[in-house]
Amino acid sequence: MSGVSLLGQLRCQHSYFAHNGCPAVQLQPSDACQAELARRQWRFRPSGDGGAVYALPGADSSAPSAAPLLSFWLLRQDPWLDSYTAQATPVSSGLYYLDARLAHGQPGQLNPAGPLNAPRLPVSPTRFDWPVNPALQSAALTLCPATASPTGQADWGAPVWQALSPAAMLAQLPVALGPLAEGRYQFRVNQQPALDAWFGPVPTQAWGVVVIDASALQATAPPDYLLSLEASSPQWRYHLLGTPPVPLAECQLQLHDTQTGQRLNFSASPEDALFNRPSTLFTSPQGITLLAEPGRRYSVRLQSRQGSAHSLNLTLPYPAVDTLNPSSQGGSQVDAYVYF
Repeated sequence: MSGVSLLGQLRCQHSYFAHNGCPAVQLQPSDACQAELARRQWRFRPSGDGGAVYALPGADSSAPSAAPLLSFWLLRQDPWLDSYTAQATPVSSGLYYLDARLAHGQPGQLNPAGPLNAPRLPVSPTRFDWPVNPALQSAALTLCPATASPTGQADWGAPVWQALSPAAMLAQLPVALGPLAEGRYQFRVNQQPALDAWFGPVPTQAWGVVVIDASALQATAPPDYLLSLEASSPQWRYHLLGTPPVPLAECQLQLHDTQTGQRLNFSASPEDALFNRPSTLFTSPQGITLLAEPGRRYSVRLQSRQGSAHSLNLTLPYPAVDTLNPSSQGGSQVDAYVYF
């Protein structure tokens, strides 16, 4: 882009993919953000790992802003994104909210190191009925925007909307917010938090949203924002069905991690017949990190034990992410099925 100047960039990386790319997420400005960029004569240019904001020649970087916060959608490109992404809380519906104004260690870091630990917000319309128990009359209703303290901690700003509910005793309080800038808000009833949600239109594919203060893109050094996602590490399980050529009591199932050199021996236990076939379950002793291309790092083999009267050495397939499910012992597990 000739003659333009870089204002800031936003990147996403995921350890599930080779070279820490993240093709499962596409970055896109919201409609309101796109309009604000155009008003400022700024442009967003997508890239393979996110995108960047540039100022066109002659753009007035000091122009007053009608929308000081810029929202960028994280659009899900893979339905199994939640399955292979490590998350600090159980997976739920909603929109991951990542606020660039908050401090998470290194400058530009959008989330703390480790499993993704960010609010997952419901999406709310601007007109709704709020249930209360017991019923209330003339309740004070307020809406406060999410903000950040000078030290980069999450906080709430002054109310942008206030009203009283009807004087009649009601168990459903009618709320009509009127025109509202898109963003995260806390709805309160009689000063008590009632709803923490994203208000505004949301694309069907939206997995999350990154919010950036427009003034941060006017700094001398263009900021580099990074969303770093880790792959989940569920327990791996192999179901061996049918009659193998060698008694399984004489075999071991082992995973070799070529990156660390570690070798993990799976434990065997009988299980109920599956698909009308006898089945033996082999379970990993610990969680194993999922990878988009597991063959680049792992080798899983079923081998006859040393000294066995029979010989067997089979390479086994890898569990698929679409088999991920909660474990009865806590955590999660993925399954592979091997038929003899």
